[in-house]
Amino acid sequence: MTKSSSSSSWKSSSNVAVVATIDLHGYKKADAISRLTEFLEQVKRENSKKGGAGTCSCWVEVVTGSGSHSQHGPVLRGAVQALFEKREMKWRLQGKGRASFLVDASSGIVLYEPEQPRDSKVTVASSLSGEELPIKLWSNVTKGQSNHGKPLDPETKAASKLLKKSFSEKRNEEKALKRALSASAGEAEREKEEEESVLKKAISLSVLDSKAEIEEEETLRQAMALSAQEFKMVEDEEGALLKAIEMSREANRTYEHEDEELLRALEQSMLDF
Repeated sequence: MTKSSSSSSWKSSSNVAVVATIDLHGYKKADAISRLTEFLEQVKRENSKKGGAGTCSCWVEVVTGSGSHSQHGPVLRGAVQALFEKREMKWRLQGKGRASFLVDASSGIVLYEPEQPRDSKVTVASSLSGEELPIKLWSNVTKGQSNHGKPLDPETKAASKLLKKSFSEKRNEEKALKRALSASAGEAEREKEEEESVLKKAISLSVLDSKAEIEEEETLRQAMALSAQEFKMVEDEEGALLKAIEMSREANRTYEHEDEELLRALEQSMLDF
């Protein structure tokens, strides 16, 4: 396997396994380049999911036609070849009339839009070596011009369109994540407030219960004091009654003594008579 120094075409006598095919017949050049760019990125992602990222090749077939029936010649084939060369991908023409390409979707370089577009830059990174390559001004790309002030070719415009779409999707995902995190934080704050409210109510109820217990104890003490007073009053009444009985007995004894003296006096009087 060798790579030409003057172009990105790749030549090999060995057969390779084709994992996918795209037919660009009937498409205008700009639409074809856009569909091809999306197709290559999709195949590359699928290959990466299956563990084929890195040095593993992922060969696809791109059918463009030979352009023999076109008044302007093989315009579409030339645009596709220019895209492969610009991205420094591994490719080769094949088939009758050289009407299709065999290209390694995992090879070459890709453009990606930075996270902050106001930096006005697009970084070019190699998927083969991982080395940082020269950058292009993003402001020129968005205006449809190259770094030299010339209008961009259709394939670069298509790549720029795809990059902006990917960036927009990424930003939307980030916004959705931020909203989800914000909602989660708000829910956690509400739960915390509810827990604090429940705790305050529990403390308040506990204080009320303690106050009620104190009041009950005070009422019990007052009842016990009243009971002691009543008991003392009963004892006093019983003492007074006993005294009255004793005084009655004493009076009765006095009456009996007086009766005895009276009887003696009568007896004596009768004897004297």
